[in-house]
Amino acid sequence: AGAWFGRGAGLDRVLAFDMGGTTAKLALVDDGEPLVGWGFEAARQKRFLRGSGLPIQIATIELVEIGAGGGSIARRSELGTLQVGPESAGAAPGPACYGRGGTAPTVTDSDLLLGYLDAGFFLGGAMRVDEAAASASLERLAASLAVTPARAAAGAHELVNEAMAGAARVAIAERGGALGDYTLLATGGAGPVHAWQVARKLGLRRLVCPPGAGAGSALGMLMAPARVDRVASVNAPLDRVDWAALAESLEQLRRDGLGVIRQSDPDLAGLTVRRMADMRYVGQGFEITVALPETLTPATLREAFEARYRALFTRTARDAAIEVVALRLCITAPMPGARRAITVRHPEQGRPARDALKGHRHMRLPDQDGSVPAPVYDRYALRPGTRLPGPAIVEENESTLIIGPGGIAEVLRDGSIAVELP
Repeated sequence: AGAWFGRGAGLDRVLAFDMGGTTAKLALVDDGEPLVGWGFEAARQKRFLRGSGLPIQIATIELVEIGAGGGSIARRSELGTLQVGPESAGAAPGPACYGRGGTAPTVTDSDLLLGYLDAGFFLGGAMRVDEAAASASLERLAASLAVTPARAAAGAHELVNEAMAGAARVAIAERGGALGDYTLLATGGAGPVHAWQVARKLGLRRLVCPPGAGAGSALGMLMAPARVDRVASVNAPLDRVDWAALAESLEQLRRDGLGVIRQSDPDLAGLTVRRMADMRYVGQGFEITVALPETLTPATLREAFEARYRALFTRTARDAAIEVVALRLCITAPMPGARRAITVRHPEQGRPARDALKGHRHMRLPDQDGSVPAPVYDRYALRPGTRLPGPAIVEENESTLIIGPGGIAEVLRDGSIAVELP
């Protein structure tokens, strides 16, 4: 979804951010392609602790997951400070405001009390939530912390925002990127609610909220291309590579991959083939994946390796021996009908923005003293080109987008809303 809507908004680098009820997930999209890892861990002893699970060596989209979702529980820690998560109320019993027996204060309860959510329009009005129950749960939390309920709610909101921003900083730094190159793309039921503050903490100047953001993961599945990954071992120092055998291995991987991907009946006119190699300095305990140059020689491969290594670690080991560990080949092709997976219906051209105005309500922002009045807009009534100054709230059935003071939102042709931050 991040890559798809990023391309629709003309973005090369996207920080895809999805926040649901239990966790928040981040993924990087560089040059229109999601970042892929070549292994993941299953059956972790500790869900968010790297190295505590069973490694499975297959290609996966690289995700950074943290225990911060709408159902994450806020409580007083043993040190007397506010703590949010990783425990979650989930969907059952869910946040206190769900009225399903849950009494612990959660991020969703906090967002409701802060004015970001409308108790009468939760899930497009299909689900009524209990604002009084949310207030009662936060009053108990506030009493344990000796603060006001509004302060407790704002603190819970801020803690999860900082956790997500911190995870994003680490993810981008580990991959040699620069924060300023990325645009935040928010999906999930809670993602657009928190996107403004996360983007501000990261110093980003732009965020994008696609249509149907609350169902972003499902839409991403429908739009995902067919993909086949193949790998072959090499394990040879660069100066002793058999170049004829290497070329034959790449060709064999290509033939094998094409045979598999054709079984998915994709649109072969859009087929792309990417050649890569896992490489390292001799003696290192880890490899980096390098895009192969068109012409393969010891000099061109060393140049490609050093350029990638420098991007990740800022320096290289001059004259150190390099080895090729494995060859990788990735074949992708769009699926027929993917472009029709989502159809955005815009209101009639020329309809003024004021017709999309549903009303006003007060919301409390962490960097503002007290609450600020904000107009509330019906997203389905906003036509392309409409510009909305912040503060503002844009509601759709599955999610709510918060635009803070100084922000300028614009509805794009594909139905996405792009927000420029001050």
